Amino acid sequence: MNENMPRTPFSTPLSGSARVTEMRLRNIFSGPKKRPPMLFLALVFAVCIFCGNLVSCNVAEAELDRPDIPVDWDNLAPPDLTLAPVDWDSLPASYELTPFYTLEEDGNVRITNLGDTIVVWNRSDLGNFLYFAEDPAFCCPSLAGRVAEGSAQWQDDSQEVLSVGFFINDSRLMDGTIHGYYLEFTVDRNNWTVLESEFTSDVGDGTLELSEQEMVYAAQVLSTLMRDAEWTAAADMTVFPQHPDLNRDGVPEEIRLYSHEGVQRVYVLEDGTPIHYQEGHNVHIGWNAVFLCTLEGEDYLLQYNPYMGQGAAGYHYFLFTLEGGGKKVVRENELYFDINFGMPTPDGGVANPDDFFRPDEIADFMEEVNELLSHSVQLLNTDDNLLKTFQREGRLEDTLRFLHIEPEVFTPDPDKSLRENLWDYRNTMEREVSQP
Repeated sequence: MNENMPRTPFSTPLSGSARVTEMRLRNIFSGPKKRPPMLFLALVFAVCIFCGNLVSCNVAEAELDRPDIPVDWDNLAPPDLTLAPVDWDSLPASYELTPFYTLEEDGNVRITNLGDTIVVWNRSDLGNFLYFAEDPAFCCPSLAGRVAEGSAQWQDDSQEVLSVGFFINDSRLMDGTIHGYYLEFTVDRNNWTVLESEFTSDVGDGTLELSEQEMVYAAQVLSTLMRDAEWTAAADMTVFPQHPDLNRDGVPEEIRLYSHEGVQRVYVLEDGTPIHYQEGHNVHIGWNAVFLCTLEGEDYLLQYNPYMGQGAAGYHYFLFTLEGGGKKVVRENELYFDINFGMPTPDGGVANPDDFFRPDEIADFMEEVNELLSHSVQLLNTDDNLLKTFQREGRLEDTLRFLHIEPEVFTPDPDKSLRENLWDYRNTMEREVSQP
């Protein structure tokens, strides 16, 4: 059993009163405006109240009957309605955040790396939802430093309308329970507009009101987390047997690959915390390839992107570590060339191959890449051309797919080096375009 399971909506600290417990859970699962079915709420409350193993609070039986803490409404201090300043120009977009998703044994997804907060995507037959607690700065920066608890849920099957409800704590009310200010809103993701919103307060003399900009931002962040958590719940996961030390701190790391619906995501973890993340997509513009490269006993990450579009090629590789908490590049190189032989020039002539296709330069670059690949393990690869090349060669070696795509015009000689075949290819293509 995992002793480090995250807290969930059923295991956060609850007050001693059974009535307050029910109120707290009702708030978590209610959602704004369009409430979940009452049958769902009844089942949730029954499970939470009568199944002690789901509620991680140690409350003596006698304490369950104690009355709620009384509130002296006449002498209550003015509510704190101050919002933290927000620099919207420098605030990261939802896609710039780097959360880490872990599929738990119960089918829920724990989301970490979002600061001082708890976020869990919960699987439910009556509608999956996202639960979050503690500091809400990850989605509502103007509420940074407050204590919050809430949820987000899709309101339509197309996942375009998101309802959000969260509750900001006022420590003067119902000690130990999130009560104070209620913020509820619904956002349409088609054009990122607020469809409805409501701000209420237990205090009675003031509310915390979010701007439309902040409600939209919160919906952007939460909807991204929802979709990525749902993707993670359905993805295939591979844990690599290698345990490198890419940040050079003496602590072995874990590498995980998640794959689903044409997307691959690779994470480097240290003590369960992500320290690096990359992804690739099956569509051409999103092709990516990442390898674990070991040279003289030292581990590196190798990112190799050999892009070609309409005959114009731009190849680039990075060899890097994760020292200093970031990406430390120790070697890189790039190469540009073209295979459009016979291209016309502005003066009516034909482009000279010396200007766009130099076999020795291409061969030198590929020798660098293939030497690194020979010491590597593939972690992520969505590059269809590269995958087919590796499959054809039976190893991690790029022998340049464009040399093989027109066998009726040119076929590489397996007994020749890549450099020799590049020269033969150039000579063949020059003859082809020069023929009348």
